[in-house]
This record gives sequence, structure tokens and C-alpha cells, in this order.
Amino acid sequence: MKKKNKPAVFKKVNAFLHLWLGLISGLVVFIVSLTGCLFSFQQEINEYKDHQLLFVKPPAAQTKTLSITYLNQLANSKLKGNASFITAFSNPGRSWEFMVYKPGNREAFWAVNTIETYKSVFINPYTGQVLGTKDYTKDFFILVKTIHWNLLLNDKYGQPIVGYATLIFVLLMLS
Repeated sequence: MKKKNKPAVFKKVNAFLHLWLGLISGLVVFIVSLTGCLFSFQQEINEYKDHQLLFVKPPAAQTKTLSITYLNQLANSKLKGNASFITAFSNPGRSWEFMVYKPGNREAFWAVNTIETYKSVFINPYTGQVLGTKDYTKDFFILVKTIHWNLLLNDKYGQPIVGYATLIFVLLMLS
């Protein structure tokens, strides 16, 4: 009789673990998949939504851009800080983006608290006209990307959760 109980106990424990590990890891994989699908359309949606910031009409007579030093000074005055990154496009119809990024509390539990400043100014490289600014700390797609990467948690907590949940999900699919 004892031999018959051991397989029954094993089956129950196995079924219990399979159920709950599958549900929990499946929820994480579902969230990661959904945010990944949303994020795959980020460029197209942002180009539509922020068209006035991202695109310029280059003057026909003036094909050269203003000096990057001058444009950087304009950006720094608008950003109230020094630009950390500059994105210049070879496409003559694109504005240039000057970004300032300052990390916040790297030990914070929530990922949103790990960033102090993350904003950009968009400038027409031909005229020097400031087209506008964008605060990425409040940007929808930064939120989507953070959920996708680490479930809004600090990287040291969120990335292992996402990684292990994905691994468990794949192993359960194979079993």
C-alpha cells in the first residue's frame, strides 16, 4: 500500500507545482509579451504623435546645418543643463535631439525612482528653431519598456524575475 501512495503524492505535488508555476510564470510572460508587442510599434506611433518635434522641412537654398556647437548651446539653455546625448540624423527632414539624463536613486525598489532627469529638446538643425521638449520620465513608451524589461522594478529585482519566469514557462511548455 505504501508503494501506491508515493506515486499518488508525487503526482499531486507535480500537478500543484505545474499549475501554480505555470500560472505565475504565464502571467509574467503575458505581460512581457503584451508590452513587447506595444513597444514594437513605438517608432511609428511616436513619429505620428510627435511629428512636429521630429520632422522639419529643410530650406531649399540652405543645405548645410548650423554648427553642432551652436545647436548644443541652444539645447543646453533650454534643458537647463548640459546635453548628455545628441542624436543627429543624416535624413535632412529630421530634427536633432539633444538629451539630458541624470540617474536618480539606483537602489530604489521601483524603476521610476532610478531616474532623476530624462528629457530632450528637439531643434531644427538648419534654422536653430527649438521645436519643443519632451520629458521621458512621463513618456508612455518608457513606461511600456520598463514594464517589459523589469516589471517596473529596479533592474536588480525585476530582470531576474522576468528571466526566471520566462525560463520556468519554457520548461513547463516542454514538460
